[in-house]
Amino acid sequence: MVIFGLIVLNDKNLEKYFLRQVVMHMIYVFSCLILCNKYSIQMIYFPLLKFLNKLFYIHHLKFS
Repeated sequence: MVIFGLIVLNDKNLEKYFLRQVVMHMIYVFSCLILCNKYSIQMIYFPLLKFLNKLFYIHHLKFS
């Protein structure tokens, strides 16, 4: 998840600043939750993937 985030943050094609900020914030929050052992990785990872897919799909529609 963190590696994926770094790829997104380093991707020059994603010009929109807010998108990088949202991803960075989510990675930070979910990493903290995982480290605190409050949630299992499955509970976080799959909803996160769904959310990211939706986010990128909407982003692609808006700016393509």
